[in-house]
Amino acid sequence: MSHMVRVDDETHDRLLRLAEQEQDSIGDLVSKAIQAYQERLYWDQARSAAEALRSDPDAWKEELEERALWDATLADGSDDPPYPMDKNATETAPPKRRTK
Repeated sequence: MSHMVRVDDETHDRLLRLAEQEQDSIGDLVSKAIQAYQERLYWDQARSAAEALRSDPDAWKEELEERALWDATLADGSDDPPYPMDKNATETAPPKRRTK
């Protein structure tokens, strides 16, 4: 299903030029722009939350202590991932589920 979005003439002209330049449809360009904007908002919010955390000495100390606890799990003696990265490997792969 598609919907119509009203934009001013200048924005429409810019979309047409970009669509031609990128050899893409206007709809796909709008979708990509929204995705990029959402990602930017996400990272802006993450940065803001991290700055707020760092600005609170007690909270930042607690964060670093928790990270140290998690870092200890990296030294658990297991250097191998639980499953092989190669999809064709079968030695340590989990059993395949049977389908009917």
